[in-house]
Amino acid sequence: MKLSSQFAGRRMDFLIDSNPTLYVELEKKGELKAHLLTIGEQAAARYQTLKTQMLTEGKIPAHQIPLIAEELVLNEIV
Repeated sequence: MKLSSQFAGRRMDFLIDSNPTLYVELEKKGELKAHLLTIGEQAAARYQTLKTQMLTEGKIPAHQIPLIAEELVLNEIV
């Protein structure tokens, strides 16, 4: 599964659980798919950028970088 699709799915889960009004509004307007696609792409790009930055800095153990990058993206974007 593509990274952007994974983040889009997480965004949809967030909307359903935490902001159902926005979810319904986007769905009624026919904008939900575009919204999820945009968020997924932004989140995937940010994730890759964060991973690259953390690897370059070398301050964080490599095995922890994907987990930290994912957590940051989920809090910032998704």
